Amino acid sequence: MNTAKAPLHHPLKQAKSFYKKRWIQAATLPKYAHLKPQNDLMNTMFMSLIKKVKTLYIGRNEFAYERDSRHDSTQNCSTMHCFITKTVYLELTCDFVEHKCYVHFDFERCPFEQQIREYLKAYPIIMASKQEPRNGGVAAYFARVKAYQPSQYFFTL
Repeated sequence: MNTAKAPLHHPLKQAKSFYKKRWIQAATLPKYAHLKPQNDLMNTMFMSLIKKVKTLYIGRNEFAYERDSRHDSTQNCSTMHCFITKTVYLELTCDFVEHKCYVHFDFERCPFEQQIREYLKAYPIIMASKQEPRNGGVAAYFARVKAYQPSQYFFTL
C-alpha cells in the first residue's frame, strides 16, 4: 500500500495567474488580443493627459501623488497609473472582467477643472472615462492616500 501523500497546492499560488495585472492579461492572452491596440492607445493618451495636467500645476506648490502600478504586484490587479492632488483625481485602470482600460476622474475646487475636462474631450479617452466621486471628496481621499502610501510617490509641483 502506497502511503505517500499527493503534494498540496497552495491556493494563493494557484490563484496567482488569475490575479495578474488585467492589462497584461489583455496584452498576452489570445482571447483578449482584440483589446491590446485599444488599451495601448488608452495608456498612451492617459500618460499624455498626466503630462498636461502636471504642467498646469507647475509652480503652484501643489503636493501630488503619482504612482505607476503597471508592473507593481503590490497594488491591485486593475490599477495601472494614478495621479492625485487635493483638487484632482485621475486613475487609469483595466477592468477586472472586460479587460478594457478606463480613466476614472474627480474634481474638488480644482482651479483647472474646465481645462482638464477639455483635455479629456480632446481625446477619444472621454469615451472610456467616468467621473467617480471619491468618498468624502478628493481632498479627503488625497489625505487617506498620503497616510497609507509610501512617501517616494509624493512630490511638489
